[in-house]
Amino acid sequence: SRWIGEIRAEQGVPLDAVLHAFRMGGAMVWQDLVDETARRDPDDVRLLVHVAADVWNFVDEHCGIVADAYRQAERRQS
Repeated sequence: SRWIGEIRAEQGVPLDAVLHAFRMGGAMVWQDLVDETARRDPDDVRLLVHVAADVWNFVDEHCGIVADAYRQAERRQS
C-alpha cells in the first residue's frame, strides 16, 4: 500500500483517484466473496455479515497507509 501511494504521487495521479481505486477494489473483493459464497452455499451468505466490518476496516486502514505515503512523497517532491 505504501509503495502504491508513493508511486502514484510521483506519477501525478490525484490522491482522490488513488483512494477511489482502492475502495473500488475493496468493493470488488467483497462482491466476489458474496457471489462465491452464494454459489457454493447460499445459506452461508448470511454469515458474511460477521466479516463485513473486518473487510471494510482492512480497506480503510490501507487507504490511510496509501494517503500517508502519497502525502510524504508529495512533500519530498516539493
